[in-house]
Amino acid sequence: MILNQIFTVIAFIILFIVTYFYLHPLRMHKKLKYSTLVLKFSYLSYQVIGMWLAYMFMFFRNKTMFTNMDTVSSNVVYLILALLIIGYIIPTVGILIRRRVKNRESYNVLLSTINIGYIVLFVLLLFATNWGVKIALVE
Repeated sequence: MILNQIFTVIAFIILFIVTYFYLHPLRMHKKLKYSTLVLKFSYLSYQVIGMWLAYMFMFFRNKTMFTNMDTVSSNVVYLILALLIIGYIIPTVGILIRRRVKNRESYNVLLSTINIGYIVLFVLLLFATNWGVKIALVE
């Protein structure tokens, strides 16, 4: 079990490094300095939070997203699952095709907004889920 966790963390680190070198986040665009910078850093932040959420879902067994499942309909659970699946696809496809878009500034702003929206969703899911882990500082 611990070996799976170590390999997963190594794979996540390699994925982040490859993404970092693909994006060149510190290289400034001549015309679109700020929108490109915000897009790159919002994507890298999205990727870190997304990998953290994926790690937590893979390796923590006592996870319950809601405290009382009787009050939650299955439609809400399916909606959250669909948002998660779409959330791991849309920003990545968006960052890969950004150079093919004609109006880049509005595209950068739109994709940055989507990335920030998914960051908020992932953070809410991280804190709304009972992972079964006790943290000494929170008690």
